[in-house]
Amino acid sequence: MSGSVQFEGNSVVAWPADDVGEELRLLAAATGGTVVLFGWSGDTLQCRLRHDPPPQPLVVPQFDRGAVLPGTEAPLHVLLAWLAPDVLERRVAGLQRAPHSLSNRALLALRLTRVRETGRDVVAGGVRGEVTSIAVPVRDRHGEVTAALAVIAPSVYLEDLDLTTIATDLGRIAAQVPAGADTLPSPV
Repeated sequence: MSGSVQFEGNSVVAWPADDVGEELRLLAAATGGTVVLFGWSGDTLQCRLRHDPPPQPLVVPQFDRGAVLPGTEAPLHVLLAWLAPDVLERRVAGLQRAPHSLSNRALLALRLTRVRETGRDVVAGGVRGEVTSIAVPVRDRHGEVTAALAVIAPSVYLEDLDLTTIATDLGRIAAQVPAGADTLPSPV
């Protein structure tokens, strides 16, 4: 992506100055959610880029040292769905405080099959489903999934919006992310 990317913790304080960056800013503003690009660093899940809606960042869950928190399940499912079985097992085993859907292998297999079939995942997480995440894969020039692009928002913000349309928009934007998205700088 062209332009400069500066990190402050896990927050992006400047997105690339291109059409993709503008579309991500608009999506965050339209949904009231945080737009996040997740990827693997070895077997560790990592937030690569993040854009919060204006005027200030929401407090939305993020990955915390391998813990899957409410609102982060959809991007994780998208990243796991296309892994080889041995890599999938290793990465799932490395997650801490994983929800039942990840520790129950039969449920996980069904979920990942559905993600592969639809090309996206939508999860309402938290104790009462108060956080919704919508995620799609980001593929390199060879078609390999290298990252997951997600919108994470309070469910109440999305109740009057069409989640399928948001997922379609995310997919269209993810297709525009350059093949080098898997080598974007890591947050400091």
